[in-house]
Amino acid sequence: MDVQEWEISFEVCLLIEGVETAVRGSVFRWTPTEEEASELFVAQWKRTFRKNKDWFADLVCEATGIEAENVPNLKPSGTSPYLEIIGVKPSKGPSDLIYHGTIWFRWSPFRNDRRG
Repeated sequence: MDVQEWEISFEVCLLIEGVETAVRGSVFRWTPTEEEASELFVAQWKRTFRKNKDWFADLVCEATGIEAENVPNLKPSGTSPYLEIIGVKPSKGPSDLIYHGTIWFRWSPFRNDRRG
């Protein structure tokens, strides 16, 4: 089965001084289907929050632009911050991801970011 890159749009809620603000973000995942891309991201969201708060803050910051120090102010929902998937669509344009063994890397002239 062929895999392709999917863009997953989502929304989180930031709570600062009792004021709730919806913030949208997007990430990219490589899977065979739209449904798998969404399920993979939600699972990664929950697992990363549970296992490594620094990586989680980086994920949120990269995807939404929320500053790392504000990540603890995300609205809670169960065991992880609230997350609503807005939509999943095929990614546009050529990808800058490179497959190496079992890991996808995002190519950058300045650094190699592991994504996947």
